[in-house]
Amino acid sequence: MANYWTLSKASDQAGRIAIVTGANTGIGYETALALAGKGATTILACRNLEKAEAAKNKILEIHKRGKIEVRQIDTSSFKSVRHFAGQILQVYPQLDLLINNAGIMMPHHNLSEDGIESQFAANYTGHFLLTGLVLPLINKTDGARIVNLSSTAYNYGGIQFDDINFEKHYDKKKAYGQSKTACLVWKEERTSRGEDAGQTNREGEAKQGEAEQKGGQERPAWRRGGRRQGRNKGRRQPAAGGAGATGEAAGGEERQGGEGAGPP
Repeated sequence: MANYWTLSKASDQAGRIAIVTGANTGIGYETALALAGKGATTILACRNLEKAEAAKNKILEIHKRGKIEVRQIDTSSFKSVRHFAGQILQVYPQLDLLINNAGIMMPHHNLSEDGIESQFAANYTGHFLLTGLVLPLINKTDGARIVNLSSTAYNYGGIQFDDINFEKHYDKKKAYGQSKTACLVWKEERTSRGEDAGQTNREGEAKQGEAEQKGGQERPAWRRGGRRQGRNKGRRQPAAGGAGATGEAAGGEERQGGEGAGPP
């Protein structure tokens, strides 16, 4: 039996509103599935609406009374993030959970439409902007939580300030690690500022380790198959296991602001 935290251990989420970016597959889907099962109104914030609707229907097959909504966002695009945030602020009276899950992993070098290295854009800067835009809604919601997904990949290296877009030499592994390091640094800074201001909402961080993902996320060779796969055999956990860290950060009542969940 897998030994990971699940949202089944969390309190009832009825009456709460949650956003999960990248919720159509993998860890994001498992997180949304669990939240819907606990009664939260769960917003699947996804780039591909067709895949998001399919995920919604799949969740409703399991939780027939689930409250699921689908909205489009591309976290690598500031324009898309601003449009999404505007909809949220206009429609919803509160925001209890913001789970910044969406991201890409180790693609070929590319810059976003805003001129940012694609992993840094999708994994970090888009969520940074989104959080800032919906923060007024979060701050007026008692007990709200923000969960940023990081990864043990932060060990790949720090932030390359002298060439943050990796235009001199692109190392996709280091670029991915940079985006996850940025998520950790951001969480620490947000927590510090929130506590100093006496805010009642909490900032959390979930590190997934190596969890299975499917769909639009690009994966390195050892996760797609091929000769290098054998060296990493057994390292991956099911997506539900990776979502356990997210669930603990989002729904663990014993968790204090700034605490992380998941592997070190």
